[in-house]
Amino acid sequence: MAGELLQGIEQAVRWDTMLLLAVGTIVGDLAAAIPGLSAIQAIALLLPFTAYLSPVGALALLVGIYKGGCFGGSTTAILLATPGTAEASATVLDGYPMARQGMAGKALRIALWSSVTADLFAALVLIFGAAVLAPYALKIGPPEYFALVVCALTIIGLVGQASPARSAVAVGLGFLLATVGQDPVHGAVRFDIGVLALTSGIPLVPMIIGLLAIPELLDQFGKRHRSVSVEQMRAFLRDPEKQRFTLAEYRRCLPTMLRSSAVGAVIGALPGLGGAIAAFVSYGVARRLSKHPERFGKGEMEGLAAAEAGDSATVGPTLIPLLTLGIPGSGTAALFIPAFLLHGVQVGPRVFADHGPVVYGLFALFVIGTAVHAVVGIGIRAAAARILAVPPNLLYPAVLLMTLVGAYTAETSLVAVGVALFFGGLGMVMRRFGFPPIPLLIAFVLGGLTETALGQSLLLFDNRLSGFLERPLALAFFALAAGIALVAARGAWQGARSRERRPAADQRA
Repeated sequence: MAGELLQGIEQAVRWDTMLLLAVGTIVGDLAAAIPGLSAIQAIALLLPFTAYLSPVGALALLVGIYKGGCFGGSTTAILLATPGTAEASATVLDGYPMARQGMAGKALRIALWSSVTADLFAALVLIFGAAVLAPYALKIGPPEYFALVVCALTIIGLVGQASPARSAVAVGLGFLLATVGQDPVHGAVRFDIGVLALTSGIPLVPMIIGLLAIPELLDQFGKRHRSVSVEQMRAFLRDPEKQRFTLAEYRRCLPTMLRSSAVGAVIGALPGLGGAIAAFVSYGVARRLSKHPERFGKGEMEGLAAAEAGDSATVGPTLIPLLTLGIPGSGTAALFIPAFLLHGVQVGPRVFADHGPVVYGLFALFVIGTAVHAVVGIGIRAAAARILAVPPNLLYPAVLLMTLVGAYTAETSLVAVGVALFFGGLGMVMRRFGFPPIPLLIAFVLGGLTETALGQSLLLFDNRLSGFLERPLALAFFALAAGIALVAARGAWQGARSRERRPAADQRA
């Protein structure tokens, strides 16, 4: 074993392997920053070329793209409220308000170092948890998935600043939109309005572009003057010291980063959930545990750190079930399977015994890739922050065009552009009447998983809801959701009581 470990590390630290790792990180970072593209598409495009590389060299290229792609979407999310990927949607919540307050450079640095911290945490989880955590994934059946999603939605429901009634309407609309397309259990096509492209459901990336990006771009362009962020960005160019992310601030955010990394690692190790869910759940947990939850959504550093750390921490753990069970934890992780097969590596329980050097080389790449991720991120973020110095009458129309091109690229269909425009209009209406878009988005993302898990659970229990009571892990998730709801209800009740007392005290005064 020691010989195979040294052999794997030796292959990982070769100069050509390091070059492939750096190139992959840059490609993934830039691809994720463009709305409509992502790491999975970049890997799919470059996958055929890995056949001409060594096994560890091929994995270096893919690991770099995976790491860079997981983080790259935060650039446009922070600077322009245009998340390049679904995972970066949670970054908008506090990252964009920081940029609007003239702290774009600081927000980009917080996102980078939160991602790097979680990246290292995830690499260690992958190395030490592959044989320990993967067997627990086998215990997660449909009932546990359904209970986990209910728990996640309960946490996410506490993120928004809107009224509970408006949030509930947004969640309901999100679930309704998730039913468009094919029934995941019985296969019937529903609510496709005769459009063939909708039989597989509403495409996610165009929906995100329309719901989050287009309303903000139109709002900024409609103001017909330079935004505060542009003027303050010019001040940043003159005085970059004000944009520093200090060591003291890093220490303040570190507990949130580590907690969110743990949340992201657990979610990443469970097949089918992914970075978007990890980011929002981590954000919700951070807000609930914060001493100043009212600051979240207004440019809170810990909120931004939680979202980025939760997302980035899924990268390593998604490979745990892949390596030990042959089950990928995400769509991107699934593309590692053909890369392994191209080099004669069969993932599964015997992969450590049959291909030890390749696996240990992969582990070394995840650790080394953290440093490469930091170096590449510093370089790209330094240039990216200057985007805000471009005049708005040139910047926002160009970004709007780029988002529509990204919507088309994501699905290679003009229907996707129509979907983006439709949700752009819906997003503007929701903004006008105070309905939060994030609960709608997350309910939509979780809708298919929720329906599938519930349908499979009812089939498993012969349509008996009482069957959930027979699954201890599902009960634990339901109990956690109930506890969170009770704590939130108590906080809302106490807040209402304090508001009632305040006018009475003012009248006596």
